[in-house]
Amino acid sequence: MVDLSAGLKFYRKFKIVKKIFYLSESIFPSKSANSVHVMKMCGAFVRQGFDVELFGYKGNADLGEVKDFYNVKSSFKIFLFSTADIFVNRLLIFCRRWVPGFRYGSIPNFLTGVRVVSEMKLGCDDVCYGRNLFWLCEFARRYPNNQFVLEVHRPPSGVLELLCLKYLVSRKGFKSCVVISSKLKALMLDQCSFLRGGSVQVLHDGADETGWLFGQHRERLGAFKVGYVGHLYKGRGVQEVLIHVARELSEVEFHIVGGTPDDLSVVLKRGIPANMIIHGFKRQAELPKLMECFDAVVAPYQDVTTVNNEGNTSPFMSPLKIFEYMAAQKAIVVSDLPVLHEVVTHNKECLFVNPENVSEWVEAIKKLIFDDDMRRDLGVNARKRLVSQYSWDVRAGHISRLYEYNS
Repeated sequence: MVDLSAGLKFYRKFKIVKKIFYLSESIFPSKSANSVHVMKMCGAFVRQGFDVELFGYKGNADLGEVKDFYNVKSSFKIFLFSTADIFVNRLLIFCRRWVPGFRYGSIPNFLTGVRVVSEMKLGCDDVCYGRNLFWLCEFARRYPNNQFVLEVHRPPSGVLELLCLKYLVSRKGFKSCVVISSKLKALMLDQCSFLRGGSVQVLHDGADETGWLFGQHRERLGAFKVGYVGHLYKGRGVQEVLIHVARELSEVEFHIVGGTPDDLSVVLKRGIPANMIIHGFKRQAELPKLMECFDAVVAPYQDVTTVNNEGNTSPFMSPLKIFEYMAAQKAIVVSDLPVLHEVVTHNKECLFVNPENVSEWVEAIKKLIFDDDMRRDLGVNARKRLVSQYSWDVRAGHISRLYEYNS
């Protein structure tokens, strides 16, 4: 009789799992960068061979079918929930509206997670990937033997998040904590004594490798065009720097793509020069054709950079726009912030300038106007680095290997 035990043991140890449940705190569809990140990663997981199910919050239905909104072609299931679907949450929302000083903190998020996880149907080899700390805690409680990986984009805020993180790390299914920069890894290890360095993996953000149009090979028509794609929150540099740069370079067109209606209103009220064109928010499918027209792109992050006009992410961020610029093969002028040196190199994939020094921004853009070879080489080098290190597919491949060795 043939003994198959050794082969079965080998199979179980090295078998790559095929189904992944993604727990997100993003709203779908929405204009937030985190929702773009999650959708693109789900698409990349599918291309890695996973059967993907995404769980998140229900957004504005008027924005259209979710995958079309994010220009994601891969096939996977999406389950969206609302905090108001749960009676206790509706009660808490009512109290907050009518009771002065009433606060409910993370309770609705946690209660929604209980319902979400209760509707998940896992096999013994299925795994979970999470950017929602509270939902992932419920997953780890309900499915103690299933593997999971947590991704964080900022250090824990407050005692509750710290306790949740500590709970997750202590669970049998915990495989790794993915962070978006080496700076964030250092912060996490400093604040969370229970984390081991080997359990924290640095994987910067990414962008689609395909689908871009490389307009710098065309003959330039009209004025030199500088593009900015992203939000207009405080610290993103449009109000602080770019408006002043545009006034200094009146012969150059500056195209601003993105921003909420409220943020756009603030910018317009301040007054913009005639050579600054405001496009407003554009869907992912519209970006390649729009960016094709830009001769150069800018990322003028300030020393204090906010998300939703709150906090400061500049010490540890990994901005999506940088990777989209790289994928589009554009010459990039970017703020000289330490964390961005992890991704691009001065005079190779970008030009670094002082975040607040308008004169340096003006001179860097002038350099690109008059040096066609530099502009071309910066774009080509940036795309090469994106393809080899920072595409969504490369990122998903690294994450999939965290699950390969079953306990």
